[in-house]
Amino acid sequence: MYRKVKRTLECSLCCKRFSSRSNLNTHSMLHSGVKPFSCDVCGRQFSQKGNLLRHSAVHSRKRRLFGCDVCGKHFLHKLHLVRHFSEHKRDSSTGRELPGKDAAKKEISLKCNVCGLQFMRIRNLITHLKVRHIQQSAERV
Repeated sequence: MYRKVKRTLECSLCCKRFSSRSNLNTHSMLHSGVKPFSCDVCGRQFSQKGNLLRHSAVHSRKRRLFGCDVCGKHFLHKLHLVRHFSEHKRDSSTGRELPGKDAAKKEISLKCNVCGLQFMRIRNLITHLKVRHIQQSAERV
């Protein structure tokens, strides 16, 4: 059963509302510039522990599931791969998209870093990763 919680506490700087004092205090650190959480690997600092935990995956090669088949660069998130992939379709001097993008799409495929299977569409690669690798590894545990 769910209950609706009133958000009665408000941030004085941005007017965002919170249901608890601890959430408001955590949020306030964004405005203060205080960053008490730092990465042991690279030293980057964060205002919230959750952001540090998400960042720490950057340093783990095992978590980089999305690979560019053109240059071999790997990414944690599909959105980052999609953004990066569009750079391969741009003229480096003008920044404009190169002609014949449909032809280029057929030549460039997306490769699963776990088993090597290749895909033409990012959504198919993501579905493959979720079904074949992420769910299977979770079932083994």
